[in-house]
Amino acid sequence: MAAMMVACGGNKEQKNEEFQSPDLSTFFLQGPVKSVTNDDGKTTTFDEQGRVIEAQTGFEYPDGNPFSFKVAYDEVSDGMVVGGDPVRRDSLGRIQWLGWNNNSCSGEEGFHFEYGVEDVIMTSWYDYGECYGSEITEVIKVDDKGNPLQEKSQYGDEEGGEESVIDYEYVTFDNHGNWTERKVKIQTNKYTIAWDEKKGEDITIESPTETTEKTEKRTITYFE
Repeated sequence: MAAMMVACGGNKEQKNEEFQSPDLSTFFLQGPVKSVTNDDGKTTTFDEQGRVIEAQTGFEYPDGNPFSFKVAYDEVSDGMVVGGDPVRRDSLGRIQWLGWNNNSCSGEEGFHFEYGVEDVIMTSWYDYGECYGSEITEVIKVDDKGNPLQEKSQYGDEEGGEESVIDYEYVTFDNHGNWTERKVKIQTNKYTIAWDEKKGEDITIESPTETTEKTEKRTITYFE
């Protein structure tokens, strides 16, 4: 994808009063962002008004190309699209759902977001269009720039699951104040569900806590 500027990691002086939009805020971004690519290869793309126009799911088509939701906007205020997939927004213009109507458990395959529910800053998940297994991530803490400091992730199905607490430490930012490198510490508790012949019921077997540390990087392009 052609880009007019690529943000490189570095502790540059950050600009104030950067351009923001509800969509950029949902992805914890600011400034005239054109695209952001995580180190896992997933890319989210925005138009010059700061609206999401493409979001990759992490899956692939049979031909190997990435499976993504592409959005084309007209002037309809509720975010319904022309030539793409639907976007549902709340009264503040924030994305609640980006995807398509499909035969899934919720009936709405794609990305889902909830904001400010009790003590959780934001909850996000992806509806896989299947009736088993779900992964939900909750943003618990943010820093003074609005970047997540701690998240909680839960995954489970009929065979077991895991719960993780994820802590972030930011290393480098670009000159728009968006992070380009951060350290990640993940503490995970896994459990399995097994049938106990003696009790005649399912029991939960917990595993010792696992700790993983890694570094995440991302590349951001801008409209400038």
